[in-house]
Amino acid sequence: MLFVIDTLNTWLDSPAGGDRDYTQERAKLTRLQAAKATLELEQQRGNLIPLDLVLGAWEGQIANCRAKLLALPSKVAAQAVGADYVEIEQLFKSVIYEALDELVGDGV
Repeated sequence: MLFVIDTLNTWLDSPAGGDRDYTQERAKLTRLQAAKATLELEQQRGNLIPLDLVLGAWEGQIANCRAKLLALPSKVAAQAVGADYVEIEQLFKSVIYEALDELVGDGV
């Protein structure tokens, strides 16, 4: 979307941003205050979780998953010596499922 600079400046310089009047601005403020009160109430009820808590938990999950994935090659390599294709495939599956099961138990 593009704006004509002169039109934009005229709109910005006009009182209350152009067509808006005191009643519209007051209604907007009332709606925002009601929305804020609703969010605060939902947080008190335990229906909302602070973003920093969610991010911290998610970062922990990702770090744990990364560690488990990086451990797979060394965990499987020692057990795969002398095994055939089918045994190696089963070994990989079992180690992957084991790691996934551990990750499931680490929830918030």
